Amino acid sequence: AVAGLHCFGALLALPPAQQQQQRSAVLQGVGEHAPLMASGLIGSLLAPSPLGRVQKVQVVLIDLTDFALAMEGGNTSSAGQSAAAQRLAGWLRGAAKQFHLADSEVESVAKSWPPALMEALAAKDRGPREHQVACRHIKKLVRELAELHSRTQ
Repeated sequence: AVAGLHCFGALLALPPAQQQQQRSAVLQGVGEHAPLMASGLIGSLLAPSPLGRVQKVQVVLIDLTDFALAMEGGNTSSAGQSAAAQRLAGWLRGAAKQFHLADSEVESVAKSWPPALMEALAAKDRGPREHQVACRHIKKLVRELAELHSRTQ
């Protein structure tokens, strides 16, 4: 799933005027499989010895966020970002519920991760320092979930 997501990312990087048919097919495919990808990412954090996967999960979550925004037409207005964040929250909420996390954990993932992920995506355009700071925040959120469940296993 991760390799496929990166390949889709390369296609989405094309200008909108080019490859429009392929872009819409890719977005439809990602949209259909995004909940499964989110489940795989959450599951990898709940598996034994998850800390080595935190960085990769963080990177793929940002890629998934990019797709959520692309599914909203790449609209970077506050309405487009809000719709993408809601879509992402739905994927993450469903994934967290699938692993029978406590309701408070499910809501924490669904409410705190999407805004942080949207911020990291937006920070890419503001420079490497701001992007790094935003990514550290996501890494902290992801690590907290992984550490909580690695202690309880």
